[in-house]
Amino acid sequence: MDYTLYSLINGLAGKFVSLDKTMVFIAQNFQYLFVLALLLLWFKKDTKEKVMANRKAAILGVMTMLIALGINHIIGFIYFRPRPYTLHAAHLLVNPSIDPSFPSDHATFSLALALPILVVNKYFGRVMIGISLLLCFARVYVGLHYPLDIVGGAIIAYATYKTIQKFPGYFDYITNFALKIWDMIVFKIEDLRKKV
Repeated sequence: MDYTLYSLINGLAGKFVSLDKTMVFIAQNFQYLFVLALLLLWFKKDTKEKVMANRKAAILGVMTMLIALGINHIIGFIYFRPRPYTLHAAHLLVNPSIDPSFPSDHATFSLALALPILVVNKYFGRVMIGISLLLCFARVYVGLHYPLDIVGGAIIAYATYKTIQKFPGYFDYITNFALKIWDMIVFKIEDLRKKV
């Protein structure tokens, strides 16, 4: 089933040059949109309460992402699933990767960032999930992942986020500490501007 879906999606490659180029661009570059989304969310002007909520969600998203990617690396160390193009005939549109195929780091990374933000800011969260889905589809299209790799990465992202939610006090402490450091940096910058 996994290979059947892979062959159906990857089988679309090589038929339309413009579509291939679009999917290659998405697969290789859309992860940078998450950095842009986090910056826009961080600096978005709103009420003080909403600004704080947005920033806490951004910090929580980064923490969720780092923990989830750590889990991915442990899984990859224990179980190395070869990339699909090494085992089957495939249309590989990008450079091959030496990393294990399962789970998909891109799926984990993007969804782990998006989920905490979706709870606090529906607009930003939905946009980030939409970008994530495009990125994940493109990674299969260009030949890098099986669909199950994507599903596995998504499950790890979701499970990590739900686990973090069970320890609100600990992660609230970290987010508040990070926000205090940010406030100190902003205060220092403003103080230097006044002196200049």
